[in-house]
Amino acid sequence: MRFAALAPHWLIVDEAHHFLPTLAQPAQESLPADLGGVAAVTVRPRELARPFLERLEAALGVGPHAEETIAEFCAVRGLPKPSIEDQLLEMVLPR
Repeated sequence: MRFAALAPHWLIVDEAHHFLPTLAQPAQESLPADLGGVAAVTVRPRELARPFLERLEAALGVGPHAEETIAEFCAVRGLPKPSIEDQLLEMVLPR
């Protein structure tokens, strides 16, 4: 749909853990390889379907539990948890 009509430019999936839950495990073929322009909003990254989670390129944590949410995203993806210094540096000097 996005490529045929060139829209929507961004797809926001709120409560993504309900839309693509871990137990659903969508087939690898059912998701596009490139999820650029897709933002998944969740407070439970561990409850996202693995094929979907593996295609996400970045995480943003906000609120009083932001650090825990980022740590959970990193743990599920097998990524090192960023230090607060890394996070502040990324805000000041984006890649």
